[in-house]
Amino acid sequence: MAEPLDAIDPEEIVLRRVHLQYYKPNAPVRIDRGAFKPTPSDVDGISLYRASRVSAQQVQGERGKPENYAVVRLSARAVLALGVRLSPAERPDDPLPGHMVIPELNCTEYLRDKTHLKELTRKLAEIANGEDVLPPATPPA
Repeated sequence: MAEPLDAIDPEEIVLRRVHLQYYKPNAPVRIDRGAFKPTPSDVDGISLYRASRVSAQQVQGERGKPENYAVVRLSARAVLALGVRLSPAERPDDPLPGHMVIPELNCTEYLRDKTHLKELTRKLAEIANGEDVLPPATPPA
């Protein structure tokens, strides 16, 4: 079992996996705000990973198909400055270490308060667009 995660340090980097539909490498806005929108499975918040515990390549291939995902590196300080939390959420059955969530961006809250949370996802996308992105992996030949 993985060791428990302590509170996030603002100096840390967190990683967010982004599906190709929200990543356009040659567009003026590479990462769309939809990359941060909670899905119905995000009951406890959208997932991120601590870069100190896992590589961007591991996050990219977490559920297979790394050619379908980019990974953006985000400053924890910039995310926390939006007034949200980065909460450790690692469970024994997690395939990767360092899992965390932004609990304010969960599917229930998103449906309840779309206006506020759409603004939050827009701000996260703004941060992401100023950061490094690992592009999708090249599919095997």
